[in-house]
Amino acid sequence: MTIQHPTPTTPLRARMMADMSARNLGPASQTSHLRACKRFATWLGRSPEAASPDDVKHFQQHLIE
Repeated sequence: MTIQHPTPTTPLRARMMADMSARNLGPASQTSHLRACKRFATWLGRSPEAASPDDVKHFQQHLIE
């Protein structure tokens, strides 16, 4: 049995979810995108909303290594 804890919905998360629903992404795709965004935010140490293009580039390089 898996116990899921509710994730607080930030304005960015709500906007992402609305955008993904509007693009007809399935639940598994939405979960995957949100998980990837969470990984990026953890690596970045702040909200991904504040990320610069260079931050994204550095994160992609981090993933390759």
